[in-house]
Amino acid sequence: MALWKERGGWRFKFQYRGRKYRGGIYPTRAEALAAQEEKKKSVRAFHPQTPTDITFRQVASLYLDWSQRRHAKKTHEYKAMVFRRFIEFHGDLPITEITPLQIQSYLNSRPSNHNFNVHRKELYALFSWAGKMLRREIGISLANPCRDVERLPESRAEKLIPTKEEIQKLLAAAGGDEKPLLLVLIHTLARIDEVLRLRWDDIDFQKKTVRLWTRKLLDGSWVYDYIPMNRELMEIMKDLYSRRVQNEWVFFNSLTGTRFNRRPKMMPALCRKANIRRFGFHALRHFGATYLAHQKNIPYKTISALLRHRSLATTEAYLHSIEESQKAAVKKLEGLFCGVGCGVDRIGKKRKMAKVAHN
Repeated sequence: MALWKERGGWRFKFQYRGRKYRGGIYPTRAEALAAQEEKKKSVRAFHPQTPTDITFRQVASLYLDWSQRRHAKKTHEYKAMVFRRFIEFHGDLPITEITPLQIQSYLNSRPSNHNFNVHRKELYALFSWAGKMLRREIGISLANPCRDVERLPESRAEKLIPTKEEIQKLLAAAGGDEKPLLLVLIHTLARIDEVLRLRWDDIDFQKKTVRLWTRKLLDGSWVYDYIPMNRELMEIMKDLYSRRVQNEWVFFNSLTGTRFNRRPKMMPALCRKANIRRFGFHALRHFGATYLAHQKNIPYKTISALLRHRSLATTEAYLHSIEESQKAAVKKLEGLFCGVGCGVDRIGKKRKMAKVAHN
């Protein structure tokens, strides 16, 4: 076991059961030491007396430690809930002895096909990660038992897109910092988490841009994009800036002394107050994309860039409209069987007219 400093940072190395492990670079010796202890804990967990001693709970704990660094807080918490429910259902089984039948029996306890599929996805990810770790660390193969459990069909409800009138009522019902938050969401087409993460450093009044951060890459890295500010958004941001009580967060929670992490009660309460259909923050993003799609001379590529999608296909899912090419195609069917269909219609109309005349 050793700690040393080189090239501006601290490194560590140690040997366990004939195999050497290294790590670095860390700014301080304390951080290097902490990282070394964490690595040793991980190595020892995957080197028990026998491979079958490794339990589901041990693997899930290590996976969640990794997930906490890689995934968003909400995603990490959901994974933890799924693994906890699995242990409650089956107990803490040896990871190498879990079978597809046991996975199936747990998933069959889920209340809906959608929930079945979501829990299967999280368990699949856990076993895939565990398989790689076990193969790398102690050379044993772990088949993913979720692979033999098929997804269930599920019917997804059509996404609710609010009307312009509903959004006007929503804004009229909003008060305090609620209305500026809603308007920023509408003018940026942003996700709620992206807006709640806005710092004043992300607002450039001179260049008229907003920098939005998201965590959509496969490796969980944070990336940012710049969105132009229109005149109304500039006025909203200037007003918020003039009334700020601190210099870091745009949407500051005075009760916690930091930013808002979530606003789960805001939209349900506002929808009730405005007496409109219930929808969430994300529906505003769908509304904005669909509204722009109906405007002339705004190509899908531009809307996709504003939504910051990596694929145009993802954008098309937001554009809840029938393309002109489809309308033109079905129009070609008009009159194809007019002699049959129109004749039936004429007969029906004649009978109705005769009945009226008789009365």
